Amino acid sequence: MNPEIANEWIGRYSYDPVPGIDLPSVDFKMHLSSVQAGAFTGQIVDGPGGIPEAASIEGTLAANEINFTKRYSSLWISDEHGDQVPLLSQPSSVIEYRGKLNGTRDRIDGTWEIAAATLSIDGVAVDCPRTTGFWFASLESA
Repeated sequence: MNPEIANEWIGRYSYDPVPGIDLPSVDFKMHLSSVQAGAFTGQIVDGPGGIPEAASIEGTLAANEINFTKRYSSLWISDEHGDQVPLLSQPSSVIEYRGKLNGTRDRIDGTWEIAAATLSIDGVAVDCPRTTGFWFASLESA
């Protein structure tokens, strides 16, 4: 365990409102496996309603600010039934997380963003809009 930040966190991310789409908040667990000299790596595992595969994270910690990128092994989209499905032919979107630790360093609050992109799915260009939201994490109780 690094004296600057704990290794085990539980949290939730939510989406900013999107007209005509109801996107649920998703609980997650975050494990920071390597925290050295202000840099870290780790893993996030979503709970029900989230992506059913672990995501890798890599980021930095400076004072009370934490920033990291989150990547899955493939791109995941919601199908016409609202189920999460992987598009193995597409690279994962990069999800940028930014947050601030509170004074007692036991809670993080922040925002996340996926940049807009155009994907080619079965030869058809599909525009994916910029997606944003909020997240928080607190120390996982032992």
